Amino acid sequence: MKTLMLALALALPGLTHGAEPAAPGREARFVRDADGVIKDNETGLEWLEGPDEPSSWEMAQEWISGLGGGWRTPTLAELAGIYLPDSERKGVYGDPLCLDPAFKRDSGYSLWSVERYHGTAWLFDFSRGYAHWIDSYFPGRFDRAAAVRDARR
Repeated sequence: MKTLMLALALALPGLTHGAEPAAPGREARFVRDADGVIKDNETGLEWLEGPDEPSSWEMAQEWISGLGGGWRTPTLAELAGIYLPDSERKGVYGDPLCLDPAFKRDSGYSLWSVERYHGTAWLFDFSRGYAHWIDSYFPGRFDRAAAVRDARR
């Protein structure tokens, strides 16, 4: 699985990780607005967190399809791009939660991706830093929905 993470990182030219504080006069990478939309100033993507409750892939798709406004399910590469391997943040259960603090969730360690395969779907695990697949019909305890769109639309 670490190999998949490395392959994803290598497939994204210019991908940088880390939650370094913004330099003086430079905007932070992730900025959350009053509506809860998180803008990634590095990639131009906007993120919206789904409910912080167990979710199946099917439930995630239902939530995302109800949003409108260009929101869609993220790809594995997009999810890997927001993983912060040097993060010292901990989730509610004490495990690492390698997401920028602009993402308020604290119990959902994995986010669903758009990629599917025969009744399963891929998740990106923000505790361990790799992608894995599970059954798409049953909510997992730590599995959550997130939506993404291009801010430059």
